[in-house]
Amino acid sequence: MPYFIGAIDCGKGTENSACLYSWSSESNNPYKNYSGTTKANFTKLDDGQYIVTDGMMYFFENSGASTQIFVSVDVNGYRKRPNQLGRDLFMFELTETGKLVPSGAKGTYWEDSRYCSLTNSSGYNGYGCTYKALYDTLFWQGKK
Repeated sequence: MPYFIGAIDCGKGTENSACLYSWSSESNNPYKNYSGTTKANFTKLDDGQYIVTDGMMYFFENSGASTQIFVSVDVNGYRKRPNQLGRDLFMFELTETGKLVPSGAKGTYWEDSRYCSLTNSSGYNGYGCTYKALYDTLFWQGKK
C-alpha cells in the first residue's frame, strides 16, 4: 500500500469494510465467471482488496492451507463492464521462488482447461484464463 499513493485500502472480504462486498452480503458481487453464466466465486480474492487512483482494483489471496498466493487485478475497475473472470479480471500466482506467473500456465493451480472454458458454469471458471489472454491469439477472438 505505501507504494500506491492515493489507493483505497478495502480490507478483507470477510469484513464490512471491503469495497465490493462482504461475505455477509455476497449479493453485492458484481462479477460473473468467464462464460457469464453465474456469479464468480470470491473465495480466492478475499484476503485483501484495494483500488488505485486510475480505478484498477487489486485482490489478494494467501491460502492458509498451502503456500498458494494469488494476486488478481480488474484492469478497468469494478465500475466498468464486463466484470468477468478472464475478461477484465485476471489472476496471477506467486510461486515459491518468487515469480509472478499468469494463472492457467503450465504448473499453476488453475492450469486445467475447465478454469477457462466458454461452457463451464463453475464460479471458478475464468481464474485460469490469464495465460491464454496473454499468449493465445485465438483467445480474444472468442474461439477459446
